[in-house]
Amino acid sequence: MALFFLIPLFTGLIGGYIFKKCSDEIGYFVGIFALVCIILSLVLAPWQIQLMLLIFTLVITQRLLQQNEYKLKQVEDNHEIVDYTEKKDPVSSKPKTNEVKDLPKSRFISYQATERTEKRTEGELAGKPLGTPLKIHTISRNA
Repeated sequence: MALFFLIPLFTGLIGGYIFKKCSDEIGYFVGIFALVCIILSLVLAPWQIQLMLLIFTLVITQRLLQQNEYKLKQVEDNHEIVDYTEKKDPVSSKPKTNEVKDLPKSRFISYQATERTEKRTEGELAGKPLGTPLKIHTISRNA
């Protein structure tokens, strides 16, 4: 078995270490070089090592999928328990009068529409820059 693939592998690992420790732009270039070296070492690796990596990847992804499915099932079960304990109102097609439509709702804050009155006044200054009167716009808000 040829061990030529170890040269780019170790070069990539050292480059990855430098990428993690360096905060300059050169660190990004070293990181890209390390990624290319690691991919090259995987291409140059013997088929036995490639097969072992493929089996390892398939086993790990299957375990992760099982863990995620288990967590998803727990979350769904918790939602079903909460749904059964709450009192359900009959569904009606008429909207309630106290609902605010088309306003964003947050988890913690309920946004309510408030009426504001704004007054706009225009004024003129004595000077005329470039031949046109300069107007000042002021807005006063009353909440």
